[in-house]
Amino acid sequence: MNAGKVSPKIQMNPTTFFVQQSCQHSNPLPLCFGWRVTAALGLLLVVPASLAAEVQQPSAAEQPLEVITVYAQKRPQPKTEVSVAVSTIDGDTIAERRLGSTTALDGIAPNFSASAVSGEGTTPALNIRGIGVFDYNTSTISPIAVYSDDVVAGGANFLNASLFDLAQIDILRGPQGTLFGRNSTGGALLLRSKLPEAEFGGYVSADVAEQQSRTYTAVLNAPLGDETAARVALHQQDYQYSM
Repeated sequence: MNAGKVSPKIQMNPTTFFVQQSCQHSNPLPLCFGWRVTAALGLLLVVPASLAAEVQQPSAAEQPLEVITVYAQKRPQPKTEVSVAVSTIDGDTIAERRLGSTTALDGIAPNFSASAVSGEGTTPALNIRGIGVFDYNTSTISPIAVYSDDVVAGGANFLNASLFDLAQIDILRGPQGTLFGRNSTGGALLLRSKLPEAEFGGYVSADVAEQQSRTYTAVLNAPLGDETAARVALHQQDYQYSM
């Protein structure tokens, strides 16, 4: 009779203890020290080798590949089928990093920089591959175009758009023709809002920070019919300029 092979496995159950030392009041300011100690309790489990093979993770070939969709040619296409130099930032990344405006995208893509000309609240300066504009005149047309849902921003003063309830941002590097509305020698930023969904929902958020900053966002999604839905998003930000 052949004995089945077994493979030992170690299961670690971490347990955290916090030890607080009493405060020292001999100094003018009491000093308190604390240590965080993490201990692991080991448990030896013996399981058949055949069972261990069954619970192995699927191979990389069996896992589906993520398809990144871009709108570099004004229609949804897989990124691998587009010859334009484009970088994509999804809406979850924008929300997690607290990116509130286009100037906050500085350095998020290769060869792209964004800043204010002379402080917050002034004309933004967008540069792609070293091409941009640095001007105090708010009516100056920038070589970097910003499109919000296929609507182009006008003068340079409108390039600093608020980022909220967005599905993704595409940063196109290099000269762009009139496909989106006007030509731009440096590149373009495509801001795409989230589309309405078939289920009723929404959310309200409020943020408070330094410089008396207060940000409010409200989103409502409502179905209007079997194939029709509407989505309304409101955003307001108030803060003191820090020049």
